[in-house]
Amino acid sequence: MKIVRCAMVLVPLFGALGAERVRASNAGADSPGPAPTAVTPLPSGYTTYIYEAGWNMIGAPAGTTFAGAVAVYAYVSGAYVATDNRILGCQGSWAYFASPTAVSFDINGPNGPGYTSQCSLQAGWNLVSDPFYWRALLPPGVSGYWWNPEKQAYIAVDSMEMGQSIWMYSPADTIITLTTG
Repeated sequence: MKIVRCAMVLVPLFGALGAERVRASNAGADSPGPAPTAVTPLPSGYTTYIYEAGWNMIGAPAGTTFAGAVAVYAYVSGAYVATDNRILGCQGSWAYFASPTAVSFDINGPNGPGYTSQCSLQAGWNLVSDPFYWRALLPPGVSGYWWNPEKQAYIAVDSMEMGQSIWMYSPADTIITLTTG
């Protein structure tokens, strides 16, 4: 069992980053995700993330439902769209939790190194979710931006943990391959 505390806050993307491209060297990229925090043990094969009260960048394998969220918004074609609290493929989302909320994930699906997933990106900014039951690695030479609540800033990352999403910029419609690692 793995337990991770996610404390992410919604801030205007373009106010923090401008229109910079995300394709960059990953040298010195911070590792996404704060240190683990203990909660009540779960059966083997489950991971629990504790999302802080307020807005959080969320992600999970397709079909995962965030029932504890008051609202979930996906970023599609340059606009936020309300969802039914369900994650669709590589689509990351913002979720609002009224209080700190523990979300448990059944990690008995694709788990471990060596799995891949194709993710479609539209031209412009994309909110991308980790589609695995494991840490997702971005393709070599590609970075994303994750909100670091401790630094109060977006940081360049070359991977994302399950339960998270990141911002990625693409100059044109494309497909990227995420790999577990």
